[in-house]
Parts: sequence; C-alpha cells; structure tokens
Amino acid sequence: MTSINHVHAVNNLEVHVIAKAKQIRESLGGTLFAFPIEESNPFSAYAVVMYAGGKYITYPDTTNLSEASAGILLILKELKKRGLDANYERNVRIISYQAQMDSSSTVMHKLKNFKWKAEVPSIIKCMLQKSYN
Repeated sequence: MTSINHVHAVNNLEVHVIAKAKQIRESLGGTLFAFPIEESNPFSAYAVVMYAGGKYITYPDTTNLSEASAGILLILKELKKRGLDANYERNVRIISYQAQMDSSSTVMHKLKNFKWKAEVPSIIKCMLQKSYN
C-alpha cells in the first residue's frame, strides 16, 4: 500500500469510528466508547473513542477488547485524579455484538472489578492531551 493510500485508509477508518461513536453517544449516552470496528467479525479489532470538549478523540491504533477495556479503566483513573467526571456507569459504553459474544476470544466479563497496576499508558496521555487542546 502506498503512503497516500495508507493515509486515505486511516482517515476513512477514523471517519467510520467517529460516526459509530456519535451513534452510540446519541442512543446510549456516555463519553468513553470501545466497540468492534467490524460488527459481524467475531475477532474484530476494537476502537477506543473519548468524547471531551465537544470533540471525539480516537486512539490512533485499533486494539483488542482486553486492551480497550484496560485503557478505558486507566482513562477513568486519570480523569478522577484530575477531578473530572470518572463515573463508570454514566460515561463508559463498551459494545460487543453477537458475533463477539459468541466468540471464544471474548474476555473481561467483570470489567468493573478489573484491577490494573501500571503507569498511565500513552493511550491516556494522548487522548487527554487532544481533549484539552
């Protein structure tokens, strides 16, 4: 793939991801979203999107459900440290469609109880910097 085609494909993916995040926000509310890029693919990569300051900020790389979930929990932790709204029920929408639910790779059944002990990764720093620019 040439670099021009690659940039075009990345831009198309970002447009698709933001449109899906807007749709989820309109129907379910929330400010932090993780969802499979391909609804019917049981092994689809997940997108992570944060809505802040009237903008949708996308994590630049697709990831798996486990990493997306852990990233969202770390974002909530960082928001709480900054005195911002970090309420899970009000803000987080992690979507899995039937294809992913039926897949043997679906994990994180108890996301709210997940404990992560690590430094704030680049996903959070990247998304928080973009949201306050």
